[in-house]
Amino acid sequence: MTKFIDFHTHLYPKEYAKHLSGFDELLNYHYLAAEFHRKEPNAILGESKEERAEQIWNALIMNTHFASESVKGILTILEFFSIKPSGYKETKIKYDGLVDIETDIFNALGLDSVIMTLDADDHEEIKYFTDNRFNRYLPSLRITEVNDSLSGIVDSLKPLYIAYSGEQISNDLSNVNDLFKFCEEKSLPLALMLGVKRAVNPDLGLAGDGVTSLDPIDGLQELLVKYPKVKVCVTTLTPESQYSLTVLARKFKNLTPFGIWWFLNNSSYIKSITNMRVNLLGNTFIPQHSDARVLEHLLYKWTHTFKELDVEVKSKNGKEFYNEQLMKVLSL
Repeated sequence: MTKFIDFHTHLYPKEYAKHLSGFDELLNYHYLAAEFHRKEPNAILGESKEERAEQIWNALIMNTHFASESVKGILTILEFFSIKPSGYKETKIKYDGLVDIETDIFNALGLDSVIMTLDADDHEEIKYFTDNRFNRYLPSLRITEVNDSLSGIVDSLKPLYIAYSGEQISNDLSNVNDLFKFCEEKSLPLALMLGVKRAVNPDLGLAGDGVTSLDPIDGLQELLVKYPKVKVCVTTLTPESQYSLTVLARKFKNLTPFGIWWFLNNSSYIKSITNMRVNLLGNTFIPQHSDARVLEHLLYKWTHTFKELDVEVKSKNGKEFYNEQLMKVLSL
């Protein structure tokens, strides 16, 4: 079987403290927390992780007549492990009895490895993954600004790419310009995730982020002209900007659209955006990334992607479709 690499995740190996896996972690995911507040606007989520998980299970998972993508994801995961949903406690007992699920998940999907997103400002995290290497978990480095310590971090960590997330390039142009300069000096790809408006509703924490009304890639063209040697991978949060990005990629060989991100990562958009990209770019883009935060997210996010992709694309390219442009960008 041809194996592939997941270009962008928030996963960690089980040996590291931030590793997330398990029944309650899945149910406490912030996508589901946001949906719970819509379904039960007068309810208050419990203080403990288990209390919150049971509330979300009863409100969302046991009422699947109009299931969201996130709810369908939980059902896909349970189906993979042959667990039939019932009461929260009964289902949790069955789930908690699973062993060595990481190997099962990687093998079932044909995954070779995933790329982690390490925080340049988290010195403990950087030290750990500088000292410890994992075959299935490869480092990328997320930064907010270029500072004096960054060069040393990159030299020791050896990330596959630099990652930056923001609302709109032109709003952060000075900072982003520094990022392009830095990546050019270090011969590193730059991955930009654009279009998120942070803390639209601060009361929801991680679940409170939304989508910008601005053009996320405004200013990108000028940077591509100025830094032709920098390999730039971009994903955005609005359908309109995905189209503009794809057309722009036809004009710049150093630009690669990647993934179908966050709110777009559902059956309504996976197929349409992928087919649009194929029609304009052939296979010179990175079709998907999972953005997984909990290990088991890999199962539903990739299973749902495979299901929605055009049959012709899958039959002609298989897993190689996911790897070809990725390998070129990362020089693997």
